[in-house]
Amino acid sequence: MRNGKLAGRLMQNTRSFQSITSKETLVEVKPASTQDITSCNRIASMKRRLQPEAPDENNMVSIYRVPANMRQVNTKAYDPNIVSIGPFNRGLDRLRGMEEVKWKFLRRLLDPNLGHQVTLESLFDDMKSLEDRARKCYSETIKLGSDEFIETMILDGCFIIELFRESIKPKNMNEPFFTIQRMVHLLRRDFIMLENQLPLFVLRKLFDLTAVPTTSSTMMSLQELALNFFGPLMSRVRNPPNQIKVKAGHCGNHLLDLFHASILPSHPIHCGHQGHVFRSATELEESGVKIEEGKHHGPLDVSLKIKGKGWGPLDGLFRTGVLKIPPLSIEDYTGTLFCNLVAFEQCHPQCSPDFTTYLFFLDGLINSANDVELLHYSGVIQHSLGSDDEVARLVNSLCKEIALDMDNSYLCMQSKDLYNYCNDDWVRLRATVVHKYFSNPWAKFTTIATILIFLVANIKKLGNFVSYMSSLSKNKNM
Repeated sequence: MRNGKLAGRLMQNTRSFQSITSKETLVEVKPASTQDITSCNRIASMKRRLQPEAPDENNMVSIYRVPANMRQVNTKAYDPNIVSIGPFNRGLDRLRGMEEVKWKFLRRLLDPNLGHQVTLESLFDDMKSLEDRARKCYSETIKLGSDEFIETMILDGCFIIELFRESIKPKNMNEPFFTIQRMVHLLRRDFIMLENQLPLFVLRKLFDLTAVPTTSSTMMSLQELALNFFGPLMSRVRNPPNQIKVKAGHCGNHLLDLFHASILPSHPIHCGHQGHVFRSATELEESGVKIEEGKHHGPLDVSLKIKGKGWGPLDGLFRTGVLKIPPLSIEDYTGTLFCNLVAFEQCHPQCSPDFTTYLFFLDGLINSANDVELLHYSGVIQHSLGSDDEVARLVNSLCKEIALDMDNSYLCMQSKDLYNYCNDDWVRLRATVVHKYFSNPWAKFTTIATILIFLVANIKKLGNFVSYMSSLSKNKNM
């Protein structure tokens, strides 16, 4: 009986202990609040973002989204008109019309009856091996699946390559190229857009895989074909495509980068701090600076020569300058080209800002239609826009929301020499006189008429004085 009572008490105490322990346990494992879970998730997400990236990932990025502040100034300059290239613009409804044309070009490129030996399977396998490297070239994560991304590289890349090859062949009405040759100027503009790019190593691989030894286009490299295709975008009158050079060692990241490299200053240059902005063409002319066409200059080569030194205190009175600027053709696509070249320089850290510097130089030269007219008659600017005012507005709008690196200007010496020249006391006096009395035809006419009247009036007085002196001498002799 006693053992039974003890057992009963033990059981009762055990239940009480379990009950107490259970309550304590429940207190210890009380579920965290929703706010605590959210905070933990946020901290985990931040830690993932803080993980160091692979050393080569940042260096590989070369295809960017255009910054919002630049896009707001001129949205159309960055959006393709008829064709999407690469993943950024893939699938847009307004660009679907060219997709069937791309398939026609690919079908032709894979046709063994035309001498092509490459197969779609081999293209797919080779692009598959380049997929990871190609994805790292874009500034944001590409959401396309693996197969769709590879299809994009093959379809868009083969379209570009075949278009380049066809562009140098005699036109045949039965060829696919003939049906779109009237759109080549639009395609050229779309191919040069920053957001409409494929990595150049993808194009090179496709170019090598699809080469046909019997065609004349195989005698030209991909770089030569590309620069030949883009040649009309800048004035190449005295620099035909087969003479366009890219700086040695520059492999190029994409077609826009390749074109950018082809227009950089052709001579060794000294880059430094540019402390002053350039004056307008009209102001320079009034100061005695003659603007001439740079006949043997590259697209960005600007030279300045000051003449007439060595006159002592009157040095500035007889000094003149010659500013040579390469010829520039401004067409309806020029704004698009310039905007995308500048966007690439602004986004890509490894890219020299030479074109941005050149654009600010143009912006300084052109303040009004009078400046455009002066540059036109100097042989520097040719344009097909509606008026000189429209050219001035275009050039002045291109520098909005753009940051100029004043410490890395290839025109720093020209800027300094022009500033020193124009601020000479005698040069400033001459500029003031020219601006006030010879700035327009009526002012010139009035000034010349005044001078002539003054001379006539004084010549008459001088004649009267000579007659008077002559009569005096006669009277004395008498």
